[in-house]
Amino acid sequence: MGAATINYTISDCGTHYTVSPRCYFETKLKHGKEMVAIKLDPETGKLMIKPKKPPKKPKENERAGTSQMIYGGHLFLPKKCDFAAQPIIRHEGPVGQLLQIDVPKLPEFQTEAHPLPKP
Repeated sequence: MGAATINYTISDCGTHYTVSPRCYFETKLKHGKEMVAIKLDPETGKLMIKPKKPPKKPKENERAGTSQMIYGGHLFLPKKCDFAAQPIIRHEGPVGQLLQIDVPKLPEFQTEAHPLPKP
Protein backbone atom coordinates (compact mmCIF):
# COMPACT_ATOMS: atom_id res chain seq x y z
CA MET A 1 0.00 0.00 0.00
CA GLY A 2 1.43 3.40 -0.97
CA ALA A 3 1.34 6.36 1.37
CA ALA A 4 -1.42 8.90 0.83
CA THR A 5 -0.90 12.61 0.95
CA ILE A 6 -3.22 14.75 3.07
CA ASN A 7 -4.89 17.97 1.97
CA TYR A 8 -4.06 20.86 4.29
CA THR A 9 -3.83 24.61 4.68
CA ILE A 10 -0.76 26.31 6.07
CA SER A 11 -0.57 29.78 7.63
CA ASP A 12 2.55 31.86 8.20
CA CYS A 13 2.21 33.20 11.76
CA GLY A 14 5.57 35.02 11.92
CA THR A 15 7.44 32.81 14.39
CA HIS A 16 5.86 29.55 13.25
CA TYR A 17 3.67 27.92 10.62
CA THR A 18 0.24 26.59 11.54
CA VAL A 19 -0.81 23.51 9.59
CA SER A 20 -4.50 22.55 9.46
CA PRO A 21 -4.77 19.07 7.90
CA ARG A 22 -8.02 17.77 6.44
CA CYS A 23 -8.29 14.39 8.12
CA TYR A 24 -10.94 11.81 7.36
CA PHE A 25 -10.63 10.19 10.76
CA GLU A 26 -11.17 11.13 14.42
CA THR A 27 -8.66 13.72 15.67
CA LYS A 28 -10.35 14.98 18.86
CA LEU A 29 -8.95 14.34 22.32
CA LYS A 30 -10.81 11.46 23.93
CA HIS A 31 -10.58 11.11 27.69
CA GLY A 32 -7.38 13.21 27.63
CA LYS A 33 -5.71 10.94 25.05
CA GLU A 34 -4.66 11.84 21.52
CA MET A 35 -6.57 9.91 18.86
CA VAL A 36 -4.01 10.81 16.21
CA ALA A 37 -0.29 10.04 15.87
CA ILE A 38 1.91 12.80 14.46
CA LYS A 39 5.58 12.30 13.66
CA LEU A 40 8.01 14.74 12.03
CA ASP A 41 10.94 13.32 10.07
CA PRO A 42 13.78 15.84 10.66
CA GLU A 43 15.74 14.55 7.63
CA THR A 44 13.08 15.24 5.01
CA GLY A 45 10.61 17.63 6.66
CA LYS A 46 7.81 15.10 6.15
CA LEU A 47 5.00 15.26 8.71
CA MET A 48 3.19 11.91 9.11
CA ILE A 49 -0.38 12.03 10.41
CA LYS A 50 -2.43 8.90 11.09
CA PRO A 51 -5.10 7.64 13.48
CA LYS A 52 -3.82 5.73 16.50
CA LYS A 53 -6.47 3.06 15.94
CA PRO A 54 -7.01 1.66 12.46
CA PRO A 55 -10.43 2.39 10.96
CA LYS A 56 -13.13 -0.24 11.29
CA LYS A 57 -13.59 -2.58 8.36
CA PRO A 58 -16.77 -1.81 6.41
CA LYS A 59 -19.63 -4.27 6.74
CA GLU A 60 -20.49 -6.38 3.75
CA ASN A 61 -23.21 -4.05 2.44
CA GLU A 62 -21.39 -0.78 3.26
CA ARG A 63 -19.07 1.17 1.00
CA ALA A 64 -15.44 1.52 2.03
CA GLY A 65 -14.05 4.87 3.31
CA THR A 66 -13.30 7.78 1.03
CA SER A 67 -9.88 6.41 0.02
CA GLN A 68 -6.64 5.25 1.54
CA MET A 69 -6.53 8.73 3.16
CA ILE A 70 -8.73 7.24 5.89
CA TYR A 71 -5.55 5.53 7.11
CA GLY A 72 -3.62 8.81 7.35
CA GLY A 73 -0.86 10.18 5.20
CA HIS A 74 1.88 12.74 5.03
CA LEU A 75 2.67 16.28 3.97
CA PHE A 76 5.90 18.16 3.37
CA LEU A 77 6.64 21.28 5.42
CA PRO A 78 8.36 24.43 4.10
CA LYS A 79 12.17 24.41 4.24
CA LYS A 80 12.04 27.46 6.57
CA CYS A 81 10.71 25.21 9.39
CA ASP A 82 12.90 24.12 12.28
CA PHE A 83 12.72 20.35 11.78
CA ALA A 84 14.67 19.72 14.99
CA ALA A 85 11.92 21.31 17.12
CA GLN A 86 8.85 19.35 18.22
CA PRO A 87 5.57 20.49 16.63
CA ILE A 88 2.85 21.73 18.99
CA ILE A 89 -0.48 19.95 18.55
CA ARG A 90 -3.70 21.86 19.28
CA HIS A 91 -7.39 21.02 19.00
CA GLU A 92 -9.63 23.95 18.06
CA GLY A 93 -13.36 24.34 17.51
CA PRO A 94 -16.41 23.97 19.77
CA VAL A 95 -15.71 20.28 20.44
CA GLY A 96 -12.00 20.15 19.54
CA GLN A 97 -12.67 18.73 16.09
CA LEU A 98 -10.12 20.85 14.19
CA LEU A 99 -6.55 19.58 14.42
CA GLN A 100 -3.90 22.32 14.20
CA ILE A 101 -0.15 21.77 14.29
CA ASP A 102 2.27 24.63 15.03
CA VAL A 103 5.76 24.12 13.60
CA PRO A 104 8.44 26.68 14.62
CA LYS A 105 10.43 28.51 11.95
CA LEU A 106 14.21 28.72 11.91
CA PRO A 107 15.32 31.91 13.74
CA GLU A 108 16.60 33.63 10.58
CA PHE A 109 13.15 33.32 8.95
CA GLN A 110 11.03 34.50 11.90
CA THR A 111 9.10 37.74 11.49
CA GLU A 112 6.79 39.75 13.71
CA ALA A 113 3.55 37.94 14.49
CA HIS A 114 0.33 39.61 13.37
CA PRO A 115 -2.51 37.96 15.32
CA LEU A 116 -6.07 38.43 14.14
CA PRO A 117 -8.06 41.02 16.10
CA LYS A 118 -10.67 39.56 18.44
CA PRO A 119 -14.26 40.48 17.58
